[in-house]
Amino acid sequence: MKLSLKCEYIIGKNYSKHSEQNFIKKNIALIVSYLEIYMYICTSK
Repeated sequence: MKLSLKCEYIIGKNYSKHSEQNFIKKNIALIVSYLEIYMYICTSK
């Protein structure tokens, strides 16, 4: 599955708001949820 450039930008923008390590350590489940939502939105259009 290939994400559109817009979707990759959205994911990257949200991800880069946080310092990488803290975000990964504290929010693994949240990251997975976001990715699932974005994948669904981006691939359903």
